[in-house]
Amino acid sequence: MPKASAACLDNVDGFWKKGMTFRIPGIAYGPRQPALRFDESEVEFSPGDMNPSPPATGRRPDSCFAARGRVDNLSRRRREWPFLVDIPAKGRDRDREMNRQLFEYDPMLGYRFIPRLKARMEHEDGGYLVRTNGLGFRSEHEFDAPRRSGIRRVLLFGDSFTAGDGVSNKKRYGDQLESLVDDVEVWNYGLPGSGTDQQYLIFRELAANTDHDLLIIAVLVENIRRVAARYRVAETGEGELRCLAKPYYSLEEGQLVLHHVPVPKGTVAEADLPSEQVDRGGRLPWLRTAINRMGPGAKKWAQKMTQYDPVPDYGDPDGPHWQLMSAILRHWIGEATRPVVLLPLPLYQHVEETSSAGAYRARFQEVAAASGAILHDPLDDLLEYSPQERRNFRFEVDIHPTPEAHRALAESLATIVRSSLPGGVGG
Repeated sequence: MPKASAACLDNVDGFWKKGMTFRIPGIAYGPRQPALRFDESEVEFSPGDMNPSPPATGRRPDSCFAARGRVDNLSRRRREWPFLVDIPAKGRDRDREMNRQLFEYDPMLGYRFIPRLKARMEHEDGGYLVRTNGLGFRSEHEFDAPRRSGIRRVLLFGDSFTAGDGVSNKKRYGDQLESLVDDVEVWNYGLPGSGTDQQYLIFRELAANTDHDLLIIAVLVENIRRVAARYRVAETGEGELRCLAKPYYSLEEGQLVLHHVPVPKGTVAEADLPSEQVDRGGRLPWLRTAINRMGPGAKKWAQKMTQYDPVPDYGDPDGPHWQLMSAILRHWIGEATRPVVLLPLPLYQHVEETSSAGAYRARFQEVAAASGAILHDPLDDLLEYSPQERRNFRFEVDIHPTPEAHRALAESLATIVRSSLPGGVGG
């Protein structure tokens, strides 16, 4: 029988699936019109039984009825867009049931988090907490909050490395900056699975007019593939792999032209699309799948032996993928009204020195120099750690940053944030 921990009692609907029965200490949640059966320590319910018996304490928790309404709302969202936004990271199959219910359709972005969500996600490291604000982003701050006197505001954009897949909100590098830099709040607009193009859209549509002091654009370097894609592979509620459309830009005579807005809701079979339109997570997907199935040891050996470059498109400064990425970044930085920190986030292959980072580092230096952005490349700081410490910057299977990696990123970024904020100094 599925169980939910006390940490997610306010939003067990995030785990709900028709036909499931939950046993949750001390409180009742469940599908529409659930049956409630109480014993000394737990509440159990399942659909169909309309005659709940009272709890052993003689008191029925009122919150079960409020929770029922949230389940109804979530169910409607799933009927509108019942798909994952991304295939879980390698080895995270057990997370799929939960990931399916974190997001809702958005006509401009493709998707965003369900607003005001509180949930505990299963994970190989024991699980983590997800909390979203009223606008549908994983942030501890509401984005309509007024400025607080004496508090400087940082807007942070990125993908799952920034949104914090695998770690609770407060362990992410953006949140940890608040404890490392005095009098600052960080509004995290990170969206898992998104490309820099979608993040630019988030800024333009939802944040450009927000009062702030500093803008941080965190670019996971593999995003060079995502900006070139028009579709991403996703998994339906039935476990079938399909392709979901995403908004994308093309570069036409030096101008960015936006497509796929509103984002089509339907899915497409991968076989029906040109291969260059689909982001499959890298080159040679069949070989990567085979190696991944052999386990982490085989993957490490293959990477060390082949020196596989996961992001070869940075090697050609005149290549179409970099030209598009560069144009998006230059337009975004040019539209900013406050200082911009450009933060290229390395892949684990670069951190563990099994692949060269020279090409992407050169490209980001070029775009920062051309745009006037403040470049902060954290790789040198991360390489100061021992090989074992750097290996611990990712999970055993999931390649997302661990709490240790988030802490290292926050410490690396803190100095440049201090010096870039109004009245700030380095150190």
